[in-house]
Amino acid sequence: MLSKERTFKSNILLASFTASTAGMTNIAGVMACYAFTSNVTGHAVNFAKHMLARNFFEMFVVFGWLMMFILGAGIAHFLIRSYEYKGPYFAHALPIVVVLFLLIFIGIFGYKMHEDSENDILILSFTLLLTMGMQNSAVNTISEGKIKTSHLTGLFTDLGAELSEWLHPKTDRPPQLAQKIQLRVSILAFYILGALIGGWLFIKISYATFYAIAATLLVLIFYDIAVMRIKKETEAD
Repeated sequence: MLSKERTFKSNILLASFTASTAGMTNIAGVMACYAFTSNVTGHAVNFAKHMLARNFFEMFVVFGWLMMFILGAGIAHFLIRSYEYKGPYFAHALPIVVVLFLLIFIGIFGYKMHEDSENDILILSFTLLLTMGMQNSAVNTISEGKIKTSHLTGLFTDLGAELSEWLHPKTDRPPQLAQKIQLRVSILAFYILGALIGGWLFIKISYATFYAIAATLLVLIFYDIAVMRIKKETEAD
């Protein structure tokens, strides 16, 4: 659905599902390849640190992580722009479907080919950062910037400012402000919940955790299909 057509409930569900998958992916990425994979804030700092220490291999690895996240974001936006003529739902769902298949690939790779070698860890980390770049960009585009599910630094900044505005004596507390706060809290809560579930799953079922993450995104896609069909039937009546 277009952002203008999305209800507050739809945005809450989109934020909750994608924040939980980001949290699950991040913790599973840390446990699988010892690197944060849902955001790149820390990686930018590490890049500078390795550059100063002249750790050139590590520097190029971190640079590769940054580029993979950017590439993923670019691919998601390119797909949406390229297929928007087929309708907003198809265009918005396409990068999420690609992310879903990439997560399945990561699960298969981890079970069938992963030997804990340096090259295998690099492949996993690069693919995970590509995947999260795509998801973050797709969700950001679908919601027109209202939802960023893996950038918690910005979320805490916005939440702090909005809570301050809500508590300020000069504020009339409009419903839109309450909705923004509720949306931020939902993203934070489901990101943490996703991280807890993802960590527990990785301990129990190892790389099959990525199948569970893909299944979560599949539920989101089917939910949007159901909502779209109901809306069309209502309009037809």
